[in-house]
Amino acid sequence: MYPLARARALEIAYQAGRRPKGSLGGKVVRLIGEPLCFLIGSVVKQKDWAPLWVEKTEATGGQS
Repeated sequence: MYPLARARALEIAYQAGRRPKGSLGGKVVRLIGEPLCFLIGSVVKQKDWAPLWVEKTEATGGQS
């Protein structure tokens, strides 16, 4: 995932004017990956995001 995230970040930085050059991989991730994630998010039934924000110690009963 790191290479995809890095390529996307470089492309976003270019579009924001923070870098002189864009990223071809970032363009691909943004053109294909972002709409795909949106589509998956709109189709998924579960919308309860609370389990994602539970502290690790709470989820394991106080054990790390």
